[in-house]
Amino acid sequence: MGGLICERRTSAANVNQVAEEIKLQHNQHQLKNDESINNESGFEDYDYEYSHQLIAFGKNRFEYSDVPSKCIGHGSFGTVFKGYDFKSSKAVAIKKMNNFNVKPDELKTMQSVSSGFLVSLVDICEEQVGITHIVMELCDIDLEKFLQNTSTGHLNELNLT
Repeated sequence: MGGLICERRTSAANVNQVAEEIKLQHNQHQLKNDESINNESGFEDYDYEYSHQLIAFGKNRFEYSDVPSKCIGHGSFGTVFKGYDFKSSKAVAIKKMNNFNVKPDELKTMQSVSSGFLVSLVDICEEQVGITHIVMELCDIDLEKFLQNTSTGHLNELNLT
């Protein structure tokens, strides 16, 4: 798996220039790398029509490749991809949902809740017609796997710290 190397710059102009350079390099290689056989996600046969496009949104702050190798989950309400946040220079989880599955009150609640014990909400973007993208912190393990790795099989004070 490839990575990006950034150096810290002091001026805002330099930061923007470095971000644009990283994005350009990323875009040039991303779709080619995403089609690689060695980069399978396990969702290649899932009933979802991948567009095989690089999707940018949030005024080009976020992007992901709509390909099986970048899919990290499917659910009743959407598909989750591993994406990138150029502002924070971090990988993120991006949930792509049809608007008819979006509940505005639920989104407001998600935006108002913050805890070290919850996956953080980064942004909600509704730029594409009919599509909402929910951008969240990318975790290295899901709750089900975490619980399987605990001795008790459930959350408690010891495994929450």
